[in-house]
Amino acid sequence: MKNNFKNMLVPIFIIFAFLSCDDFSLEEQFLADIGTDTLIEFSIQPIRPAVRIGDTVNFIAFGGSGPYFFEVYPPGGVGGTIDPVSGTYRAPTHPGVYTIRVWDASDFLEAVVTVIPPVALEIWPRSHTLTAEGQYTFSAYGGIPPYSFSIFSGGGTYYVVDSYMYFTAPNYGDESRLRVTDNVGAVSDALVFTVTGGPLSISPSVVSVSENGSVLFSGSGGTPPYTFSIRPDQPPGAGSLDPVINGLYNAINAPVGNDAAVIRLSEKDVENGDKAEAVVTIVPAAPTNLAADGVSPGDNTTIRLTWKDNSSYESAYSLERKDGVYGVFSALVSLPPDTEMFEDTGLSPVELYIYRIRAETGTLFSAWSNEAYDFAK
Repeated sequence: MKNNFKNMLVPIFIIFAFLSCDDFSLEEQFLADIGTDTLIEFSIQPIRPAVRIGDTVNFIAFGGSGPYFFEVYPPGGVGGTIDPVSGTYRAPTHPGVYTIRVWDASDFLEAVVTVIPPVALEIWPRSHTLTAEGQYTFSAYGGIPPYSFSIFSGGGTYYVVDSYMYFTAPNYGDESRLRVTDNVGAVSDALVFTVTGGPLSISPSVVSVSENGSVLFSGSGGTPPYTFSIRPDQPPGAGSLDPVINGLYNAINAPVGNDAAVIRLSEKDVENGDKAEAVVTIVPAAPTNLAADGVSPGDNTTIRLTWKDNSSYESAYSLERKDGVYGVFSALVSLPPDTEMFEDTGLSPVELYIYRIRAETGTLFSAWSNEAYDFAK
């Protein structure tokens, strides 16, 4: 009976809202009689979020008797920090499971946050060869931004814009080690080999490019300046070279397959000078926007996965899952082409599940998608 009475409060309250000003005293008397603290139960959301190291999540309290006070419990520990008023929580620099507590005027509630490791910090490419005073752009991803770049050893100069390092090789033969450091001290290195003269070569010489993707080729040795071209005996639809950026190959509309294109590098004497060639393999475009969402069929054992299909040539999708922060990815299911949703069932409601997916065509595979994670609900 008590629950039924509470369920009647909202429509009754709406009726009072439409009463004339003279009737407001009836509403005030009604709320005074039943007590406004019975209208909304004290709650905190989210209850069990998962965040990566250094990321933030906003906790919200409602109901009960404010004002609210948020804290990481026990206080003074290693579980991260939280704004006591806004509820904005920042994860610590190490994984683990931590407790968030919110107080109202008379009681407290708790939420549990799981902090998982970030994607490993990487500088790309990991190695590259340049001629003396040649230039190349390196990029950083993963880890915990912001990044700082440096030349750890060897010569050369550089400048930085956002997550990109624009490097110029020295005017002599050398081996330079470039380093990126993230906000918590993780590092990743790249090697740059500076050559003077020597045989003409193209880099990379063998490369896989995503369907509709691109790759920047560079030359070394021989006699600059260099000219890039698609070898004349290549079939139509083998992609194209950018007319402005020398050495930039675009795989737009090129079919997926091994040895889909051969890129030719010529030195200054295009007709009679040396040539070097690179072989391009086109792989399916990777799926993107992978999302995991625990659904509620009533048994708290299902996670629904959705993603965007970006490939026109995939023959299947390979979905992998790992159980918990320290689990290992293993094959979950192979799905038919053009699939963009899958429900993983029979799960434990207290375990964190992490997923990734890629497209495949025969023996060719796309890059993995982003990772997505959630608890079953």
